[in-house]
Amino acid sequence: MTASFFIPGAEAFGGRVAAELSVGRMAAADVSLIAEELRGVRLSKGGDEGHDDEIDHEAEELIKEAQSPMGGKRSSEARQSVTLARRFQMKLMQEITKEKPDFEKIRALQAFDVDFSVKDPESEMTLLHHGAWQGEVDIIQLALSAGVDVNAETKLGRTALHFACVGNHPRAIKWLVDHGADINKPTIALLTPLHLAARSGAEDAVKCLLSDFPDKQVFADMEDNERLTPLDVAKTNAIKTHIHKYLDRNKKKAKKTTDANKPVWEI
Repeated sequence: MTASFFIPGAEAFGGRVAAELSVGRMAAADVSLIAEELRGVRLSKGGDEGHDDEIDHEAEELIKEAQSPMGGKRSSEARQSVTLARRFQMKLMQEITKEKPDFEKIRALQAFDVDFSVKDPESEMTLLHHGAWQGEVDIIQLALSAGVDVNAETKLGRTALHFACVGNHPRAIKWLVDHGADINKPTIALLTPLHLAARSGAEDAVKCLLSDFPDKQVFADMEDNERLTPLDVAKTNAIKTHIHKYLDRNKKKAKKTTDANKPVWEI
């Protein structure tokens, strides 16, 4: 059995596809999915014209104030400051480029004029991906309401649904699919959400994908770029059982449909 693993800097030698390489018997759960996306990403400390520590401190204080029960007193004043607005936007970008953003700080930023649709220019991660990874449905809603495409891809071709599946968050999965997420969307390594859930040992996510969307067909036998199906990469026997049952149900449905179209004497 093989799995895909991100090699830092690999894309420099062969484009996006080279970013995911085969590694024998390495489960996706053995590494942080976010770390794969962000490894090698560094925030630039230069090029920020007019940087002012006092303004940066004031932005932090305003964010803390917005987080408090009496928050928002000075938010209207903050909106009038272009410099502070830039600071708040930078604070959001700093959170998005972290492996684990501070969602409380991000929620507090809603009190100010911040564009929540931004993405990390290196990894192409968005707030939507982070919210899905942590199962934070309100963050998912915030990102989508800001205009982030529900099927937005990272540099490795992963959507929010891929992250929700690896994070094992059925509620987030259901919310994303109900709002247009492609349940069979492949990454650049042809890994579907089911592939990633199965190889990560995310049983609740697997059950959700295979049971909660009767009007959608999950490509449970789709092969990745290593010619492996979700069944091949499944981490546990329980997950294999769920996939087997789903495939068997589909076969029976297909047979019934075929039989219904045949003359009686051919059945």
